[in-house]
Formats: sequence, structure tokens, C-alpha cells
Amino acid sequence: MFSIRIAGAGALPHAEVGAALEAVRESDAWLGIRLCLEFVALTATRSGEARRARWPEIDRDRATWTVPAERMKGGREHRVPLSTGVLAVLERAQELENGSGLIFPSFKGLEPRSPQVAGVFRDLGIPSTVHGLRSSFRDWAAETGVDRTVAEAALAHKVGGVEGVYFRSDLFERRRRVMQDWSAYLSGRRAGTET
Repeated sequence: MFSIRIAGAGALPHAEVGAALEAVRESDAWLGIRLCLEFVALTATRSGEARRARWPEIDRDRATWTVPAERMKGGREHRVPLSTGVLAVLERAQELENGSGLIFPSFKGLEPRSPQVAGVFRDLGIPSTVHGLRSSFRDWAAETGVDRTVAEAALAHKVGGVEGVYFRSDLFERRRRVMQDWSAYLSGRRAGTET
């Protein structure tokens, strides 16, 4: 089902991510863990950012998730555009609402631990790390002609050097289109077919 060869950073080739997510959806893993994995893949965020995601950070009207600076590796707030795929995951996650504010609470109602999330891939024989989904996204972006600066902004990578001193935009609307295309790709639809 999945390539034996593992791409860089323990990542699946991007063409296999959709099938991996389908296997996760069909697994008997806890719903919160399955949805968290799908959320990580669709948003290209780090596992910790997604595992600690809280409902007040989501603006459904603007289809935006704002990750606070204290949860970001770079220490600065990161806005994530939410594709229709992500919004569908969030709709399903409402079933898990337990008053904690967490979007993806564990079976015990707490923040899911990293090994719980990563264990789903291991149990299903998916040869990837959860963090490797970011690499899968980055490869897809490069191979489909996404501007390098936009792809790096989607991953919340800081622009370095002199360029970083002057560069202020987070390219949010351009990233919104890219993340919608990524969502369509993972669902097996042609880019630009989701509304």
C-alpha cells in the first residue's frame, strides 16, 4: 500500500498522504487522535500545535486558526488559513467537546500526547512520522510550482538574513489558495474544484 522507501524527514511521498489519511479515518483509533492527524496533514502544522489547539483560536467566519506565539517554535503568532477539508474536520471534532476547550481531546479528555498520535501511523504500518507530513506538503508545494516564499510561510518558517528584516507579510491570502489546493489534492480532487 505504501512505499517502502521513506522520503526525507520520515515523510511519505506526497502522493501517498491521501491514502494514509484514509487508512487513519478507517482505523479504530480514538476519534480525537484520528481527527488530529488529519488536521496536522491538512494544515501542515507541527503535531504539538495541533494537539494543543483550542476552540477559541478558531475563527470560522474568517476560516482562520490563530496559533498563539507561546505555542509556536519560532515564538511568534501564526495564522493558518482553513481549507474546506479542515473545516470538515473541525465540524466532526465538535462531537468531542468536553468543556476543556481542546479541539482534539484524548480518550481521557486531556491533551493527546505525541506518542498517542504517532502510534496510529506505526500501528497502521504507515512509514512516516507525523512531523514528516510537513515534508510531504513541502515536496508537493515545490513540485506543483508553489512559490518558495509562500510554501515556507505556510510552514511558519522564518525568513532569514537581510530579507527577513524587511519582509513583513505573512502572504495569508496566497497561502489560503495553496492550502485549499493541498486539501483538494489529499481528497483526490483536482486543485481548484473545492469551493
